[in-house]
Amino acid sequence: MKFAIAMLFMLFAFQSHAETVRIPVGQQEKPGEFISTPATGTTKASVKTKYGEPMTQQGPVGEPPIYTWTYSDFVVYFESDRVVHSVIKFTPKVTDAGSTP
Repeated sequence: MKFAIAMLFMLFAFQSHAETVRIPVGQQEKPGEFISTPATGTTKASVKTKYGEPMTQQGPVGEPPIYTWTYSDFVVYFESDRVVHSVIKFTPKVTDAGSTP
């Protein structure tokens, strides 16, 4: 009987734990602000046409060649001539000594 009560207690104890929700940096945005980034498969020429010249360009690195273009709000990764991923830059909500921006 004590064993059954202990098992029930453990069952309910495990169900009452807190859940941690993690939101990837690329999905975090300021309320009311939407940052458009290039879609996967877009060509370099289309990205330049829509978003202009990047602040910096790096690459090629590795095989297949990977290129990185940095814009003010996001970074675009290309494999050869096509977008494989674009990431919104992280902007911390707290700067130094606990002050908010």
